[in-house]
Amino acid sequence: MRKSVASAFQPKLASAPDGRRRESEARLREIEEASAWLERRRSTIEPDLRREAEAIQRLFGVLAMPSQAAKGAARLSETCRRLDPERVQRAFRANKHGVAPALVRNNLVIVIRRLRDDDEFELALAYADILAATGEDVQATRERMLVCMEAGQFVEAEQSCKHLLEGDQSSIVSSVSEWMLVRLARAPGDAAAMRLTLTLLRNSLIDRNGVGAVSSIASIISSLAAWAGRAEPAAGDVAVQDDAPSSAWASRQLERIEAGLREARKTGESGASFELTYIRLLGIRNGYAAAFDAMADYVERHPVTRGTAAIFGLVMDRYLRHRHSAGTRMDLVAPLLDEAVFAGYEPRIAQEEEAIWSSWPFAQNLTSATRAATLCAPQGGVPSSFRRDQRTRVLVVSSNWNFVSPLIESMEHTEASEFVFRTLDFQSLTFAEKSAKPEGLFFFSEVAAAQVWKAVRKAAPDAARLVDWADVIFVEWANQPAVFFSSVLPAHKRLIVRLHSYEAFANWHYFVNWARVDKALFVADHIRQLFLAQNRLGRVSGLQSGIVANRHDFSAPVAKRNPEGKRTLCMLGWATANKDPIFALQILKILRSDGDWRLQLVGGSWRETAADFEAEYRVRFNALLADPALAGAIDILPHTDQPHAALSEVGYVLSCSHREGTHEAVVEGLSVGCVPIIRNWPMVAQYGGARGQFADFEEFIVSTPEEAAEKIRATPWTLRRAADLHRRANAAYGIERTKAALKEALRLP
Repeated sequence: MRKSVASAFQPKLASAPDGRRRESEARLREIEEASAWLERRRSTIEPDLRREAEAIQRLFGVLAMPSQAAKGAARLSETCRRLDPERVQRAFRANKHGVAPALVRNNLVIVIRRLRDDDEFELALAYADILAATGEDVQATRERMLVCMEAGQFVEAEQSCKHLLEGDQSSIVSSVSEWMLVRLARAPGDAAAMRLTLTLLRNSLIDRNGVGAVSSIASIISSLAAWAGRAEPAAGDVAVQDDAPSSAWASRQLERIEAGLREARKTGESGASFELTYIRLLGIRNGYAAAFDAMADYVERHPVTRGTAAIFGLVMDRYLRHRHSAGTRMDLVAPLLDEAVFAGYEPRIAQEEEAIWSSWPFAQNLTSATRAATLCAPQGGVPSSFRRDQRTRVLVVSSNWNFVSPLIESMEHTEASEFVFRTLDFQSLTFAEKSAKPEGLFFFSEVAAAQVWKAVRKAAPDAARLVDWADVIFVEWANQPAVFFSSVLPAHKRLIVRLHSYEAFANWHYFVNWARVDKALFVADHIRQLFLAQNRLGRVSGLQSGIVANRHDFSAPVAKRNPEGKRTLCMLGWATANKDPIFALQILKILRSDGDWRLQLVGGSWRETAADFEAEYRVRFNALLADPALAGAIDILPHTDQPHAALSEVGYVLSCSHREGTHEAVVEGLSVGCVPIIRNWPMVAQYGGARGQFADFEEFIVSTPEEAAEKIRATPWTLRRAADLHRRANAAYGIERTKAALKEALRLP
């Protein structure tokens, strides 16, 4: 080589303390041996292009580095892409210069993994062949198996796995079983993936506790639970039926692990990690009473770390989904979004709310959560009373900026004398420090919260400085960021959280410390009513609340419609069961019986990976869409970033949903003079729903397609009527009203 890689380490060797000199000399000899071996290999490749020669020089330099340095090498994937792997492989296969040094073989593994992580799967497999050419066939097979797993090539991964097991390398398979099982649990149930899952599980579940040499059985438990919850393979699917795990088999293995863990606890052989695994398993098995008892027992004997809090919180999150859906829709993150699940849960809300909060195994933490935590002393900053700039400093936190960005931008232009805004994307915080993800804060543990905040301040100092700077933290959406900041925020900082529709149907709000929230803002009153019906902590903590709707612009003038537009209905965002476009088709069919009416469905189409109930709804929708009475009367249009322009050409905007929070499309239609036809959203009607949200337009709220068609016939579109609707909507939903409500919430006491 032009320059010995080892030469860079000579100064470090000379200055090393006596105690470390021997280790440093051994490392230097290792580097020099690798460099010399690679130099001989380089001469056999005979590169004929300067660009390729430079790439070889760089690759061989990485292969001769200490492994820790090789892991951090820049542009490694790019370097490999510039080389012909077959030529490199031929050079490495030549044995006249001896077997490759261990450092070269180890660094080839690093190269393969870097290529795999960069989704360079074909190239990673080629370098696995190069590794095999050095004599490391077992390691090469292992890396080939992992590359195929990441690429979703389950047949090839299965072949590599079998090759290792037949070669008596079960320990190598076990060492990566956890990594593979996590990915297989998310994979589609094709035969190869199912057979590979079974192979890994059988190889790992080998001792008396049902646990083999896997570093953690958590992923095995999760994988088994995934299989246990699936339907049995079809009778005609021989490959799956013969070789793949069935739900009955997976359930038996879960029982086996549970029995082993229970016995270990009885004999006193289990440590803290086994205790936590047992608690997690009980949660997966829906044994919540036993899980909660085990949690209470655990916290009396062991400290609560943020990892412990995360496991407890995940069990509690699953318990909530189980209570909400009575165990029928555990596959959904938020089962209440399924109308059938919500219909079964709604009559039980008062009973379920009490059961949920009273069975929470760490009620003492809920009690402590009603106190404003003082986890951190103020970190710098100047009290507002001593600052030259007397404006209120507002830090806006979110990971979904669709609704809040236009509102804040408008506030910056018109309220600059009172507020100054800065923003923090919560995802940047979780990228910088994994513990910022709120699962470890589900336990309402001040100890865990203090640990998390300390780690975040160290990993994300820029974000911490923004928190120090702010007087008010305004969190948009009551999900992960709200859980995080309500747990870790210093007590002298004011915290405001705004909830949309989704959060009231999900589980995040149960883990927000509402006693630490100075004010909760809701986009609509019926969402506030539904939230308070479910969340006891929100009620008993004396939570202040208010309504701050989304920003609406009424500056566009009302445009005339052509004759066809006056008789055209429009739905924005229609392709989900919740939006219920069948309701719209039924309205259209009634109208078409005595007139030439049309319907526009604007905004995307059905998701190919929809849940079962969505797929069933789509079948019914397509059947009605094919009705001859509707032939030629429906236009399905793509998503538009200019909804006002699309609505300016039609006479009526439809809201046919089962549930909504605000239904922005209706207000957007009103802003350009559309006549609104609003279904009395059945899922939330008992909390006020559409009649509360659109109280100023109650005459346009209907319950059935027949009522809707009758209202449309009785309300022909005219320019005068459109102008009147525009004026009324501006008074009810205009931006000035929204800004006034937000200003009131942001003002410090």
